Amino acid sequence: MKLLKPTALAGTPDKHPLLLFHGFMGNMKDWRPLANALSDHHHVLGVNLPGHGPEWENANVSAFDMAHCAATLNEQLDQMGIGPCALLGYSMGGRFALYLAVNFPERYTRVVLESASPGLDTGEKRQARQAQDQRLSDRLIEMEPGSEDYRAFLETWYDLPLFDSLRSRPELRKELIDRRVNSNSPHLLAQSLLTFGTGTQPNLWPDLADYRTPTLLLVGEQDRKYRIIAEKMCAACPAMAMEVFADCGHIVHLEKPEAMVTTVRGFLHLR
Repeated sequence: MKLLKPTALAGTPDKHPLLLFHGFMGNMKDWRPLANALSDHHHVLGVNLPGHGPEWENANVSAFDMAHCAATLNEQLDQMGIGPCALLGYSMGGRFALYLAVNFPERYTRVVLESASPGLDTGEKRQARQAQDQRLSDRLIEMEPGSEDYRAFLETWYDLPLFDSLRSRPELRKELIDRRVNSNSPHLLAQSLLTFGTGTQPNLWPDLADYRTPTLLLVGEQDRKYRIIAEKMCAACPAMAMEVFADCGHIVHLEKPEAMVTTVRGFLHLR
């Protein structure tokens, strides 16, 4: 399989294309329920982002770079005859979606960002995040899929304050860990952290003043960090609006799937 080649998840090619980007430790299959729900009006496609999926096993490190990924994806879309399309990205995938919309506004027409940010706005913050990601990478590089130490890593990961809302959804938390423990290679995730993570992402905050692509920011009420980020993004950019989901945290598409489908469908149908 080619790197970043869009794969149809639902819908038919005669409908408006919608490209979905998953979050860290996920893959394009995470989106199937949402894709099916949106397939009445959209040809829904997904890709496996850097380090997520077997096709990345022998990829050159340079292929993980965000600018290189954008060029590769655009080339794949050209080869497939896919013109302007909408984007929806979650967390890490949201950062990539925003990068694409900032740099290629003629190709990406409407954007939905779920629990995402424009990156870190100072060199000091990026350096601190790179150091943090390096420590996580050093742990992951020694692990194997399905191993007990990798499961323990996932248990710790979903105990982070970012995922506090999962404490009231223990079955969802367990489902996520069970799904993740065999879905990706830890050493590829380690590489993704170092080359596609927040610490290495370009700072897109300065681009927001001139950004004109209609964009909807989705955040959970209990995800205080990303709710504040979304508020700042809206203040910086008139093209952006936000929707806050009650009784929900960082993973809106799993915690409030029906409400998210309704919101996304309404926004995309405004085109």
